[in-house]
Amino acid sequence: MNDKPAILFYCQHSLGMGHLIRSLALAEAMVERFRVVLLNGGRLPKGIRIHPDIELVNLPPLGIDERNQLVSHDKRISVERALDRRRTMILTCFEELRPAAIIVELFPFGRKKFAGELLPLLQAARAADKRALIVCSLRDILVNRRSNQQKHDDRAAALANEYFDAVFVHSDPAFARFEETFHPTSPLQVPVKYTGFVVPQTIPVSQTKTQRTRVVVS
Repeated sequence: MNDKPAILFYCQHSLGMGHLIRSLALAEAMVERFRVVLLNGGRLPKGIRIHPDIELVNLPPLGIDERNQLVSHDKRISVERALDRRRTMILTCFEELRPAAIIVELFPFGRKKFAGELLPLLQAARAADKRALIVCSLRDILVNRRSNQQKHDDRAAALANEYFDAVFVHSDPAFARFEETFHPTSPLQVPVKYTGFVVPQTIPVSQTKTQRTRVVVS
């Protein structure tokens, strides 16, 4: 029986691997002191290595296409059915785990399309007899080129103030500060903590020999 305090960690990676790699690095750093259950919402890349002490729960995988629309990576089920199944799985995990803390990657500063499965989780956590600490795990620089950017920032601030206890920004404030890319009309009341940049302790992808020439573009 695992008697460590439990952490429920939600990560939805859609277009690349950065969100997943950072979440895995954070989860790996926590497993020594906590029982970490990671809700993986995207398609797990081949060859990715998961620390054996991280309990991985693969939700029906969803992603974003070139039109910025949700797509199901499981051809057997529709997006609507996947969202419904995911919502049930997330709430079931919460009820069974009763975590001491919930970490949500990016939301509410992004992942608006997944609010339907995240808000029920946050509401359940707030209503629980023993309330979990709720933290947002946030990258260094936010997307701020939306046509309705002010509305987006205001909505994010309102949700953060209502449900979250802290925002962890994975950056060095000497390099990039949170307020440079986030400008709500009403101020954010949640404490913002800078963690520094997050990098894996070990190489997260299995190394295989190949004769193919590759180019990495950043």
